[in-house]
Amino acid sequence: MNHLATAARKSRAFTLIELLVVIAIIAILAAILFPVFAQAKLAAKKASDLSNIKQTALGILIYTNDSDDVYPLSYFFDVTFSTPYSNSYSWSSKYGVYPYLKSTALYKSPADSIAMAHDTAYYGIDASRTLAPQSLMANAVTPAYFMFGVSNPQGLMPAAPSMPPFYGSTQTVTTTSTTTPPEPSKIVLLAGGFKEFLDGVWGCGEWNNSEIDWCYTGNGVTEQYVVDALTLSVPSDKVYPGWRKFSGGSNFAFSDGSAKSLKPGELRDPARWIINPAPASAP
Repeated sequence: MNHLATAARKSRAFTLIELLVVIAIIAILAAILFPVFAQAKLAAKKASDLSNIKQTALGILIYTNDSDDVYPLSYFFDVTFSTPYSNSYSWSSKYGVYPYLKSTALYKSPADSIAMAHDTAYYGIDASRTLAPQSLMANAVTPAYFMFGVSNPQGLMPAAPSMPPFYGSTQTVTTTSTTTPPEPSKIVLLAGGFKEFLDGVWGCGEWNNSEIDWCYTGNGVTEQYVVDALTLSVPSDKVYPGWRKFSGGSNFAFSDGSAKSLKPGELRDPARWIINPAPASAP
């Protein structure tokens, strides 16, 4: 009887070949399913990112209702104080759109890992200014720069002069009216990729935040080469992922408050960035 029980137990044991087959099947299933899980996770991040950028765009539109129907400047100085850079502000700051959002979490893309490296006390930033990670940059094309063949291009949220008035700057920037964009659903209001832009162009991608960017570059897409860098880059460039985070594209918000994903190639059109593109040449 004991002999029969022992034989039965032996017949139920897996052989080495059977174990190897099972392990191989598990490995194959894992190889198939892991990319699916990764894509599902990326899709969830894309949806969250799209919601964030759309809510922020709607906050900007609410801001314009209280500001004579003009968009905020992307970067500006408070001239009532005597300490220049500590009183610089971005469009997303407490003197910009933030009071209309009440959540700085909207500024950070779920696809970004940003560890803000700065010392607010060292730079004289007031304690009432809540700094938060910033993934978004504004369409800040300024008449001071040449872009897409136009000598005085104007974006939706231009940046103030790079030198504050305390240093003798007399340059001014005109705000953009909400009624000016010829194609509101086409012209970009907000873009992601701020970290890659700062890191790839200026080497300080961890310094971006919602009140001021520590590179003092102006919080936005300000010049032709920035758009060129983000749209024409190759995988080895630091800026490459900026507008390619979600299946080769990225989320953008537009002046009418809508938001959708675009591929880099779709961002070469001047009408995406400036309200006064050059007239189309005759065929």
